[in-house]
Amino acid sequence: MSKQLALTVKNSFADYDDDPALDVDINVLQQYASCRLNRHCICARRLTRGLYNEIYLLQFENGPDCIARLSRELTHPASKFASEVATMKYVTQNTNIKVPATKCQFKEIGCLYMDEQTSSSATSTFQIGPVVNYLFHSKGRDSIPSSTGPFKSLKELYGTLIQKEKEFFEIHGAQKLLHLEGIKIDHGMEVTRVKNPIKKLGLLQSKLSNIFDELVDQKPFTLIHNDFDAQNMLVERSSTNDIKIVGIIDWEFSRTGTLWDLCKYPVWIQEIDELPISDANLKENHEKQNLRDFFYDEMVVKLRNGGGQMLKMKEQDKRIEDLDVMFAFIVKSSIF
Repeated sequence: MSKQLALTVKNSFADYDDDPALDVDINVLQQYASCRLNRHCICARRLTRGLYNEIYLLQFENGPDCIARLSRELTHPASKFASEVATMKYVTQNTNIKVPATKCQFKEIGCLYMDEQTSSSATSTFQIGPVVNYLFHSKGRDSIPSSTGPFKSLKELYGTLIQKEKEFFEIHGAQKLLHLEGIKIDHGMEVTRVKNPIKKLGLLQSKLSNIFDELVDQKPFTLIHNDFDAQNMLVERSSTNDIKIVGIIDWEFSRTGTLWDLCKYPVWIQEIDELPISDANLKENHEKQNLRDFFYDEMVVKLRNGGGQMLKMKEQDKRIEDLDVMFAFIVKSSIF
């Protein structure tokens, strides 16, 4: 990584201090980096950590510095890492900078993998394979057999996720999740509490047809970055003080998707809904509304009226803004 590149770190999730840091053998990390890159690593120091990974800065005697990302989750399947590597190689070959573009078009919803027969060639070919999503395997869900795609539509994807979640509660009840939270309840209370998430998930499943119509699942699909935010953008400042995006990192959990995935306001311009609303928050919300208006106009220009319709749909009904969040809300509000 060039020293001119600046890696923005999101402070709002800074360091997840409630969880213990990884016990990393720095000497082994330096030896491994030296062996893999054929350069002598002279220093490795921890920069930050997020929900799933810890980040270390590696410095070498010769050549540019690098960053090492160490997984904090032992439950992540090997396919997640295979897909992430393939996605980065795909983006490098098909875009000028590492940002998904309309040139990346696909017929199915899934994760990118390298074709094993051509992965050793100079120009690899890629295939769409199973979706890697933490909702498929977190907290023991990998014990529930289900299809992981690729899928023909978002309706099919979320229908599978909802069915898996229902089966998880029907088999394990609430105890498996509550045990991870350090909470104990008797059997009678568990039976009562587990009925609510199953009922709500069933209701959500019945509404999928209303949410995902032909407009949402219109093909071709494009490449979706799972965490397209400031902390994952590499930028370079020019001599005239202009900022240029030169790369995008953190492609884990990326997959192909539809306009539904693309049409949402970035987190940094979303409205603050904390109560009570202060004068400072009111002012900030006004500024963010102006940014959302600009973002909306640009999305209509780029994606036509379909993009604008989805932005309005999500803003008018926060319940369907992000279905991943809905799972967490349904489960937590029903059990606790």
